[in-house]
Amino acid sequence: MEVLSRYRTIIVAELNNGQFAAYLQAHMPQAHIRRVNKIQGQPFLVHEIVESVAQIIDEEKEEKK
Repeated sequence: MEVLSRYRTIIVAELNNGQFAAYLQAHMPQAHIRRVNKIQGQPFLVHEIVESVAQIIDEEKEEKK
């Protein structure tokens, strides 16, 4: 948790319902947890994570304006 507390936004990519992201949010309420979830019974493809993270970064940039 100490390492993660250094960051304003944390991106969590996980399969199913996002249990780890919920755990982080409960233990780090000040953090802005962004979720990339996949509920299709298949692992992430690299491009899915890359596209999702790029979209989150773009959204964060827009929020700063």
